[in-house]
Amino acid sequence: MVQEAVDAAISKRGEIGLQVVAYVDGKQVVDFWDGLADITTGRQVDADTVFPVFSVTKAVTAVALHVQAERGLVRRACLPGAGGIMNARSAARFFAMLAQGGALDGVRLLSEERVRWFSVPRPPCDYDYVQGVPHNGSIGGFHLVASIGNATPPLSMVAAGRNPRTFGHPGAGGSIGWADPDTRLAVAMTHNRMFRATTPEENPFVPIGEAVRKALAGCGKSRSVVLPAQFVAFCPFVTR
Repeated sequence: MVQEAVDAAISKRGEIGLQVVAYVDGKQVVDFWDGLADITTGRQVDADTVFPVFSVTKAVTAVALHVQAERGLVRRACLPGAGGIMNARSAARFFAMLAQGGALDGVRLLSEERVRWFSVPRPPCDYDYVQGVPHNGSIGGFHLVASIGNATPPLSMVAAGRNPRTFGHPGAGGSIGWADPDTRLAVAMTHNRMFRATTPEENPFVPIGEAVRKALAGCGKSRSVVLPAQFVAFCPFVTR
């Protein structure tokens, strides 16, 4: 199911090389990659290929600032801009920590109370000149899925579904990472093509996000299978 969506993104929707990783309940359950990392040499994408993710990195800098705030090292500051490179495994693990309420594998970076702020919308007082709409952000410095007030729902987060509590950060060109605190689902998608969708139908990551959510529906800690190669799953509904 997820593999089919990834294949379609490359064969039918213009993607060149991409990675998709998802976590549920702090466990990696999806790990796919496909396509070309370098069209000039024919080098294939693998799990360790790093891509420029642009503003997805702002989620990392926001959390770094929140960590300092909880330690009493800062009181008031602007969230810094950033751009970086990473693979989907690293990005998804980061968002898995947030989907788990600020902790992963026994290590806590943020309090659960502070992470809850990341889903609280702030007034639509800022205009996003890049997206051309009022900014749909949270008081914690993240992008939200749902619209705020009369604002248009953000196309940049449309792949993340419809839960209004889902938060994350998109990057220029379409890379994205998000955390759903209700289902404890975290997803990251990285790639090497720049696109700017003007409708949800134009976004090649929307079908992939839908496939991940559909495949993992009903997944739980008590269900586990072992699948080969590029896939680690704790849910038998997801097939390679």
